[in-house]
Amino acid sequence: MLIIEGTGMARISILVLTLLISFSGWGQTPANLQTIEQALAANQQLQGQYQQQRFIAGLSRPLTSSGDFYLIKNQALLWQQSVPFEQQTLMSQSGIDVYTNHVKQPQSSQQAKLSQSISQTVLALMSGDLKRQSELFDVRLNTEPQWPLWQLQLTPKGGMFAKVLANIEVSGNQGDVLTLKVMENSGDHTETRFIQTSPLTQVPELLKGLDNRESK
Repeated sequence: MLIIEGTGMARISILVLTLLISFSGWGQTPANLQTIEQALAANQQLQGQYQQQRFIAGLSRPLTSSGDFYLIKNQALLWQQSVPFEQQTLMSQSGIDVYTNHVKQPQSSQQAKLSQSISQTVLALMSGDLKRQSELFDVRLNTEPQWPLWQLQLTPKGGMFAKVLANIEVSGNQGDVLTLKVMENSGDHTETRFIQTSPLTQVPELLKGLDNRESK
């Protein structure tokens, strides 16, 4: 997960190619992009838990964090961090908002523009829109895993993502994204695991009335 230093946008990157479940297909053949895209697109509202480790050059141990996530397809992704401290990161079509102690953190105009581009990219990915992402990334399928297992590597073609990211690796089982690894040009990298994913049963306050906030 790409971390933007100096802001709580910590958990935002392609954080996210994330999470998505429930696909009924099964077979002993290599996965293909269309099958994976259909699996990811099948999900509407999800929740689960995540565990993350960030490896930074010069540090002997990774920085760790964990919490819950909530997804409403095409609208929003909420990261509700609980360890090592409480923080909420809301990704929507209008951008990324970070809340600490229930207070929204300010952003510069440059940060706001960048956060909107990242957020829209992430939401498109989580909606299973791999075709749209192929405009920004070279999407490569590892044919070694046999379906229902699969693995993708995304390499930025250029632009702002290429300035920061080396590549993104995503692995899954059917419609579940299991792991996400983000490699940065600096050599730092972040590994995220998604666990206990299930249909959304409880909508957090930050997601309620999102449509009204987006239209303002």
